[in-house]
Amino acid sequence: MLRAICILILAGFAAVSAQAQDDIDMFTISGVKIDASGETATEARQAAIAEGSAKAMRKLFERLTLREDHGSLPGVAPSTATSLATGFQIDNELRSPTRYRGLLTVSFDPVGVSQYLRNRGIAFVESAAPPTLVLPVLDAGGRARLWEANPWGDAWDEDRYAATFTPVMLADGFDTDNDILTAQKARDLDTDAIRALARLYNVERVLVAVARPDQGNARVDLTFIRTEPEFEEIERLREEKLRRQEPSFDDDLMDEPGTGDMDQDGEKSAFGDDFEPVVTPLDPVRVNRDEGDNILEIAADRSQIQLAELWKQTAIVRAKQKTEVQLTVMYRNISEWLELRSAIGASPFIADARLDGISRDGALMTVTYRGLREQLMGDLYKRGARMQSSHELGEVVHALTWRPFEDERFGEDDDGMMDNRRDDRFGDASGQREERFDRGL
Repeated sequence: MLRAICILILAGFAAVSAQAQDDIDMFTISGVKIDASGETATEARQAAIAEGSAKAMRKLFERLTLREDHGSLPGVAPSTATSLATGFQIDNELRSPTRYRGLLTVSFDPVGVSQYLRNRGIAFVESAAPPTLVLPVLDAGGRARLWEANPWGDAWDEDRYAATFTPVMLADGFDTDNDILTAQKARDLDTDAIRALARLYNVERVLVAVARPDQGNARVDLTFIRTEPEFEEIERLREEKLRRQEPSFDDDLMDEPGTGDMDQDGEKSAFGDDFEPVVTPLDPVRVNRDEGDNILEIAADRSQIQLAELWKQTAIVRAKQKTEVQLTVMYRNISEWLELRSAIGASPFIADARLDGISRDGALMTVTYRGLREQLMGDLYKRGARMQSSHELGEVVHALTWRPFEDERFGEDDDGMMDNRRDDRFGDASGQREERFDRGL
């Protein structure tokens, strides 16, 4: 049986094993140690690959599921692992006449793995979170460091976490960053300054990781901050603004370019100070000096695992929930509209989408999505589209390369008058052609 499994592996993946995979994705597991013996070198290699594939699939299951559910995960047979694998490669091979060792990388079929877990009633996360901006603050001797020489910041590697469900990004550390957020403000969780930096980098998720070395050991205090509102909060803020009879979105952001609520980068904010960032403390990370040569890298890895667990807890709980929203799709030309339309239609989180109205620089859609707003945001982001919110327009989707609320040309009609309200912009939706994107859900 084992021989049959390994023949299937070698026949199916020969082309893949000949070269390193360029596209590392969330369903690829790397660095699995394999070590097996056999009567011949070939048998030893076959056994090592089969056993390693099962280990890799187990690691993938743990990546997809909550830590509290790991004890109830099904056992993985080599035959199951190989049937759901799409390719493998082996690094650092060590051969002998009867023994085979190395590091195995296995890529699995996302659809097959998802169906396997779903058929067994196992809750799992199905998508990556939008990028999280990490602020690695080194607090040593009562002095905080963030932008200057910082070994704690060096321990974080964006590429190392690119294949996880919680990708991270680091700030460039330019003078502008320090002007917005000092190390002391980051350490003290100044949410106004942190939100301003988040807007500069077009993110809504921030992890403040304050490392405190102590005699070769390290403790990291983690705080997750969501800087912008979810859809339900957007609706509440819009209603509150209308009750207070504040100036409309058009007056604040569109009538006079360059006016309105501004962050420190000059980008307009739809909500100003109406929304208080949500601050969530995470369990601290501790690393002892005898755990490895680079305790800061170990601490960074464990911090990222905490971030991933938070995302899974949130995403899995609401995986079956569906929400209907109206989207205003803003574009500069027909080509851009077609790209945005394609991104929305291709997202697996869109259960249904209807085109209600269209004009030369914007379209009005009604979409039903499942899961979290952040899941949909992250998926659209990967497809080149950014989703953000405004008081008057609600959810807005536009190209990543464009900031329409800073573009004086947006919304000008032939007379040069600004008009971005839904009713005036698109007319009566009931009189427009309806078009559905069948998601097959």
